[in-house]
Amino acid sequence: MHQNVKTIKQRTRLVSQLRASLVRMRFWLTTAGNRGQALPHASLIIVFGMICLLRIGPVLAEDAAAEKSAASAPAETANTNKGEWAAREKANELPRQHLDPQTTQQTVLTTELKKNEQVWLESPKDKGKFLAVAVKEASGTPQGAVVIIPDYGQHAQWPVLVKPFGELLPDKGWYVLSASMPEKYSRQPPDRAFEPKALDEVMVNTDIPAVASSRTADAENKTSDTEVEAKEPTEQSAAEQGNASDDGIDSPDGNAVAIDLGDGTINSDDAEKGGADNELVATAAEVARARMRSALGYVKSKGYENIVLVGIGMGASHTLKYLEENKGSLPRRGFAVILVDAKFSEDDAEAFSKSFDKGFQSPMLDIVNTLDLPSMGRAESRKRLSRSLSMSGYQQIKMPLTSQATKDPQSVLMHRISAWVSVKAPGTKATKYKR
Repeated sequence: MHQNVKTIKQRTRLVSQLRASLVRMRFWLTTAGNRGQALPHASLIIVFGMICLLRIGPVLAEDAAAEKSAASAPAETANTNKGEWAAREKANELPRQHLDPQTTQQTVLTTELKKNEQVWLESPKDKGKFLAVAVKEASGTPQGAVVIIPDYGQHAQWPVLVKPFGELLPDKGWYVLSASMPEKYSRQPPDRAFEPKALDEVMVNTDIPAVASSRTADAENKTSDTEVEAKEPTEQSAAEQGNASDDGIDSPDGNAVAIDLGDGTINSDDAEKGGADNELVATAAEVARARMRSALGYVKSKGYENIVLVGIGMGASHTLKYLEENKGSLPRRGFAVILVDAKFSEDDAEAFSKSFDKGFQSPMLDIVNTLDLPSMGRAESRKRLSRSLSMSGYQQIKMPLTSQATKDPQSVLMHRISAWVSVKAPGTKATKYKR
């Protein structure tokens, strides 16, 4: 439609130009005739033809260009449509992501990792899979495996204290596996128990106003009759009312409903069972411990028998819980524990007494942050308790955990950890004896 309008305008302009040329030619011939001048017919025709060509040429060129663009327009439109459909088909092939923050975070993290570093594990407490990052040893002399349990809400490539392990220890011969931990305060969306509610249907009846007015009149009559016939309550009725008030409250259908108001106090057991925060923490702790067990099982399935378990922050609490569950069955060799800036969900002394037997001999490194004064006080109680339990493999190191120390794989902190595992938990090569 646009091309047609443009062509009509061009034709109109051409006619106007030709008409103006004819007027000028007529004026020129008239002037020449009045002066007595005469021109040959051939020259007149040539001049007139040249003027017409000069006027018509640009318009014809524009018409040719417009026709050419109009002919190529359908092909360009077809190519554009093909591109749009291809883009839509490609978008439909992409996996649909749930709006859960952790799932989105782990999915984005996979774009920054190599394929051979991504490990998707399952645990009985998770509805789906969770991401773990595995970095293979690169020295040629395998020492064992390091399993990292981060703090709540930290993924497997957390830049503080988690990622530096995977950047330094593989060069020392260690296979490093770090697991993503759940959020401390997060609820799973409840499953739908009922079908979506349909639209309600209301039946309109013309008799409703009349029925309502008659019921109102009956109620007013009953009220007046009750006021006239009202009498003083007897002692017996008063006693009955007192008993009824003790037992409960009468419901509209005449049955007593018992209501226990209590004394206004909250039982500690009820608070532990029904408190919202306690329920959230317990759920997150169960998920974190289940993920830790899955990570350890994966490492053992790879054939590693020399394992170092690293707990960071609240990950230390999960580590001690694992030691408590496996107390008495842990090997004396081929297992070591590292706690970094440890935080516990209960008293440190109670956590230690539950997790270790007297004479626990497995190597254990406890790194304390000197920038955290409350943590320093709790660390002293752990150190005293380790002596009372005769934990010969326990060692405590106090140092400032600055931002540079916790993010740089070449920091003093990371090199001290690397030196400790090479001395306290070195890998041993199994040899086959010939008979």
